[in-house]
Amino acid sequence: MKREFLAIYDYQTGGIWMIFLARSTAEIEAKYRALHAYEQPPDFIDMQTLKSIRETHFYDIDDPPDAWLANFLEPR
Repeated sequence: MKREFLAIYDYQTGGIWMIFLARSTAEIEAKYRALHAYEQPPDFIDMQTLKSIRETHFYDIDDPPDAWLANFLEPR
């Protein structure tokens, strides 16, 4: 069963947060090696921030990567 996981693309001077609908963090990290996925959001991410991330960067792990993911986050 899929559920939401928070993930980050960390480029050292910052990062881009996204939410994936997936079965596990391992599934996300196996498909997108440049990401780190979280079982639970870090404490500094509040509900409003999660809502904002969900509205702009929400992906289903089973969908083909959109242009953004395909361009910046090469699958294995």
